Amino acid sequence: MADKISDPIRKCSIILKGAKSDTEKFAALFMVTKLIKGADCNEAGRKLLFEAIGFDFVRRLLTSGKEVPDATAYQSVALSILSCFCEDEQLATHPDMLA
Repeated sequence: MADKISDPIRKCSIILKGAKSDTEKFAALFMVTKLIKGADCNEAGRKLLFEAIGFDFVRRLLTSGKEVPDATAYQSVALSILSCFCEDEQLATHPDMLA
């Protein structure tokens, strides 16, 4: 079943959606890297994670200015997130990605 979403992806998406601040969401991203294996991440899973992370959050990371300590680290994380999602044509052409 190609559209089945693995339990680790479901759990991470719940944590990401429940984050009350950017700091919590940023911390939750580290859980994603520890809990989700590449083989678990099919098209449906990537879409669920994309929606859970939210493009506004990625945009804030990407546009961190020089006045923000460690802005380049945040920008690097944003680019890594985008590169993962750009491998999926549906997400690469998502209106938020093209805006």
